[in-house]
This record gives sequence, structure tokens and C-alpha cells, in this order.
Amino acid sequence: MRLVTWNYGHCDPKRCSAKRLVKRKAVLELKIGQRFGGITLTPVGEKAISPEDRAIIEKGGLGTVDCSWARVDELFLPQTRNDRLLPFLISANTVNYGKACKLNCAEAFAAGLFITGFRDECTAVLSHFSYGEEFFRLNKEYLEAYSGCKNSTEVVELQMKFMDK
Repeated sequence: MRLVTWNYGHCDPKRCSAKRLVKRKAVLELKIGQRFGGITLTPVGEKAISPEDRAIIEKGGLGTVDCSWARVDELFLPQTRNDRLLPFLISANTVNYGKACKLNCAEAFAAGLFITGFRDECTAVLSHFSYGEEFFRLNKEYLEAYSGCKNSTEVVELQMKFMDK
């Protein structure tokens, strides 16, 4: 499984989940602007990630954009035709514990992998972090439901139901 990230240097390097994954050789760091043929989890995506993205990830991999999403408007983001958004999930990381839609890169990789059916790879990514099991505990219902959808439209519809609760 090819996992990649673009690092914009906004994080504290000691707390950065993407940096830890790169250091442990679980993720490859690409240069800003470097092309990628897989699915990219990014705030500029127009569709939600869904099980229908599995074949693209199998062939090209999964990527994240490691930046402060508050500063996303000032960045050159790697845009591909396979940009995707993550649906509603709860963070378990030590910086944003319990906050909705504030996932770090490790959690984003895990969510994207789980939703598209790569559960072993999802577990492997989170095995590098003490909060890995907590991420699953907080999001089990959501992840199971999203992974049962057919496409992005169904994921978004389901997300809206979860958010209405």
C-alpha cells in the first residue's frame, strides 16, 4: 500500500503524526507540487471518500495534506482529479481529542483506509500511536456505516444523519 503526504511545516514536529509515519517509513513524504495518482484526502475535495475509491487506492495509493486547515487558502495544494474529503468523524489524538472533524494525518489515513476496505492497513497505521484503539472506539459506528455505503453520495447522506443527532 502506497501512503504519501505533503508536509507544509505547520505542525509542531514533535507532535506531527505525518512526520512520525515518515520517520518510521510507513509513509513517503512528497515534495510540494509533486504529482500523485492515488486518492488524496484534502480540504479542497469535491467528493467524500467511499468504498468506490478502493480500486484507485489499490493502484495508486492514499495521500494526505499535512497542513493547518485554517491556513489552507494561502497554500499551493496538490490538486488531482481524485481529491476526497473525509466524512464526519471524531478525533482521538492528544491535540484535538473529542473534536469533530479535527483529525490528524494518521487518523485521516486510518479513516480513508477503513472506509475503502483496507482494515489491516488501517490498523497498521494506527499501531504507531497510543490513541489508535481510542480512535476506533470513538468512531466504530461511523466507520462501519461509511464502509457499507456504495458511493460518495451515500456517505454524505449518512454523514448528515450522524450530524443531525
